[in-house]
Amino acid sequence: MNNYTELIVEIFNENRNGENAVSMEMYMKKKFKFLGINRPERNIIQQQILLNLGVPDITDLSEVIKLLWDLPYREYQYFALDLLAKFKNKVPSETINLYSYLITTKSWWDSVDIIASQLVGPIVKKNSTLIDSHIDAWSLSKNIWLKRTSIIYQLRYKKETDTILLSKYIKRSMGTEEFFLNKAIGWALREYGKVNPQYTIDFVASEPALSNLSRRESLRRIEIN
Repeated sequence: MNNYTELIVEIFNENRNGENAVSMEMYMKKKFKFLGINRPERNIIQQQILLNLGVPDITDLSEVIKLLWDLPYREYQYFALDLLAKFKNKVPSETINLYSYLITTKSWWDSVDIIASQLVGPIVKKNSTLIDSHIDAWSLSKNIWLKRTSIIYQLRYKKETDTILLSKYIKRSMGTEEFFLNKAIGWALREYGKVNPQYTIDFVASEPALSNLSRRESLRRIEIN
C-alpha cells in the first residue's frame, strides 16, 4: 500500500460507524462489508482528503484505484470511483482495461452502473475504436456485468445515442431471465425514450422476445397515444 492509500485508510477508519454498517450491509444483501460511513458524511471526508492530499498523479492513478478496490470495505470502492470521475475526460483509451477489471471484480449494480454510465460512457465517446475493441466483445460476454455495461454505457448520451448499437446490444441480451440484464434493457430504452419516445415505443412493439420486466421499465413514464 502506498502513502496515499494508507492515509485514506487511516482517515476512513477514524470515521467508521458500526451501527450504520449493519444497515448498509443489509441493504446490499450482505455482499460487502461496510465501515458505516454514509454518503453525505463520506463526501465531506473525501473533500477534506482531496483538499489535504490532492488527487494522485494520473501516472499513479491505476495503482491507487486497484489498491482501494482490493480493500475489504465498500466505501473504499466508492472513493475509487469518485476519484476516477475526476479524471474521466483525461485518461488514455487503455484505461478501458482498468474499467473492465473494476466491472468484473467485486461486481454489483452499485459500482457497475457508475462505471458504465459515468466512466465507460465518456471514454468510449472520446475513443470510438473502443466499441470494436471492447464494447462489442462485452455484449457477447458470459459475464452479466460486462453485458449490462454494453447496454447502459450510453445512458447519458441522450440525442447522441447510437441507436444501431443500442438495439444490437439489447437484442444480444434478450431472451434471458437474468434480472440485471432485463432491468438494464428497460432502463436504457426508457432513458433514450426521454429524448425519442417513439423509438422506445416502436422498439418495444416490434420485439416480442422482450421480457415483461424490460417492457414495463421501458414504457414507464412514456405516454403512448
